[in-house]
Amino acid sequence: MRLLAALGFLATVLLLVSASSWEPKVEELLFNPKENTLPGRQVTSWHHPNRKRDSVFEQPRRPRVMSCGLRGKSRENPPRADTKATAWKLRKCSEFCRNSPGCESWSFSNKGCDIYNATLEGNVETDPKSRTWFYDLECPLHTITGALRLTKEDGTLVGYVSKAFNIYGQQVVTTKPANALRVLIRIPKKGCIAKDVDIHKLNAIDYQELKLFSPVVGFSSTNISIGDDSHNYAVIAASSHGMYSFVQTFRLSVANHRVDNSFTRVTKIKKEAESAIWTLDQCSLEVKPQWVNEILKPKWAHEDDFKPETYLIHVPQSGGVLAITGDTGLFDKTFEGTSPTVKMTLEMR
Repeated sequence: MRLLAALGFLATVLLLVSASSWEPKVEELLFNPKENTLPGRQVTSWHHPNRKRDSVFEQPRRPRVMSCGLRGKSRENPPRADTKATAWKLRKCSEFCRNSPGCESWSFSNKGCDIYNATLEGNVETDPKSRTWFYDLECPLHTITGALRLTKEDGTLVGYVSKAFNIYGQQVVTTKPANALRVLIRIPKKGCIAKDVDIHKLNAIDYQELKLFSPVVGFSSTNISIGDDSHNYAVIAASSHGMYSFVQTFRLSVANHRVDNSFTRVTKIKKEAESAIWTLDQCSLEVKPQWVNEILKPKWAHEDDFKPETYLIHVPQSGGVLAITGDTGLFDKTFEGTSPTVKMTLEMR
């Protein structure tokens, strides 16, 4: 009898120890449309250490759908950033979203950047004609490098943008590929539409600290605007973001004399510069300029008033510099020479 009592007592102790090993655990449910559960919901469940968990806790995580370069309109009203004080290009929009608490996606248009506290999936109505592009925060920025190849309208090779400068701190053209300037451009990996880009120098012989490929208003220009019936021009040189980067890189802003540039450094003549004029076609890799004119009454201005026709020209009579102008005929007549219009293409290297 004593033996049976001892065995019964031992069995009771073992049962109590086994029961004490069960403990409540708080689990976070994964998104499960069939269960009508939401992320973040907390539930309490009991799990025996030697028993498999319920299947509800082993739901696979729903794969994330990342959207990059969608054209359309948002279904929500986002907070718009202050475009007067920040650089609004694709890379800058991405950085702004990344540095804004709660931002999950962003959009870019000629009005600036918008940021959103949700991903784009289900929140954007696609429209191929829209001029607003949407990106999830996780969209990578693709980095491409190469040389800037120059050709005439008939396809004849003119040369390459040189890594050397002339004595006035201006970019010149070289016919030797080995002497070409190498540049870096960052763009999202999506679509064949033209993207606004910064062009960064990689191997310039001089002015290494002036990283940007930028036009500087010409010495003989009467003001900072170009267009029909004007010989005004801007010569390609080098500039830097520097202290006043918000003025220089703000899309649709005019050139500013406070921007540090190679021409002003050499000549001590203050001339306005602007780097935010380039677009890159991601399929043809053609790089085009779009100068921004000064508008005295911007409230009533039409887009064509401050975005004139912009021609990239090669000026052999001035040592082979590159320039932009709005009237090639009047430019040639004024400076007594022939400056052909050229096409600039990124030759990847």
